[in-house]
Amino acid sequence: MKKISIIILFLATTLVGYTQKEPKAKSILDKVSSKTKSYKTIKSNFSYNMENLQDGVNETFEGTVFVKGNKFKILLMGTETYSNGKNRWVYMPDEEEVNLYEVEKKDRKNKNQDDDVLSNPRDLFNIYNKGFKYKYISEVVENGKILYLIELVPRNKKKNFFKIKVKVDKAKYQLYSIKYFSKDGSRYTIKIKNFKPNVKMQDSIFTFDTKAHPKVEVVDMRE
Repeated sequence: MKKISIIILFLATTLVGYTQKEPKAKSILDKVSSKTKSYKTIKSNFSYNMENLQDGVNETFEGTVFVKGNKFKILLMGTETYSNGKNRWVYMPDEEEVNLYEVEKKDRKNKNQDDDVLSNPRDLFNIYNKGFKYKYISEVVENGKILYLIELVPRNKKKNFFKIKVKVDKAKYQLYSIKYFSKDGSRYTIKIKNFKPNVKMQDSIFTFDTKAHPKVEVVDMRE
């Protein structure tokens, strides 16, 4: 099964220079979070880059995410992930198989282990409030856009990553990119290509339709 894990990382690091509520960084991140929470739905196309120079890996995949409250759907790396807030389906068309999880138990089981930001994609816009120290670094220019660069460091040393770099569009206060740094030398970058709020979405798109896929094997991972 292809594991779509955006955070897989970790390494002890010095926290000097970081504070839990560094004023400028917090102000920027609060604005991004507040603006995102005001949307009823979000549809976004994004790129997902995996890089490890030591292993000669540098791959980029295109994806799409749909979010409505605690519901979401993700299309990435040939895999379709659905979550209606109660159950999560990970559908692998090439294998004609779908794994079914209970959201709360799966998330609780993975707590403090390999964090998966896509357990709820909306967390991408609110991640800084979950056990991080952070600081504002500078303004940078990328693709003609002026961006705020902010670094986050997890307080929990048992995590699998040691740093996250967040770039925020200064003009729109929208997330531009988020990059995770792994202790194994891997780097994982999500870059928002377009962002469409308040798109009409039916609740049915967040549930895997077994009737429409009668030949697909359902593997029930629920306890």
